[in-house]
Amino acid sequence: MLGHAVDRDEVRAELVDRLTHYFRLLDDDSEWAAIRQRYHEALYRRNEEHPYRTADGRLFNANLRHVEDDGTLVLAEGGPSGSHELRFGFKEVEFVIERPLSERLNTK
Repeated sequence: MLGHAVDRDEVRAELVDRLTHYFRLLDDDSEWAAIRQRYHEALYRRNEEHPYRTADGRLFNANLRHVEDDGTLVLAEGGPSGSHELRFGFKEVEFVIERPLSERLNTK
């Protein structure tokens, strides 16, 4: 996946160090806001219009606005300014990740 070998113990140690660091920061309310901001800045597909599918199969395009503290995903239909805001709980909506056209045409 990375194109090179990695030392699993080294990766595990780094992960534990980073998690420990962030868990300690959660005890400080002033740090909580900074963690939330970094999280929102790193969200996949944030502020980009993409297709989504609801649990009942409805397809629609929306922009990912943010994730609320309780995990609710907030999407906006109608472009970046979002004329209609939608809220979804866990497993109520999913990203639709389309394969490139070349892959879809190459069905063997």
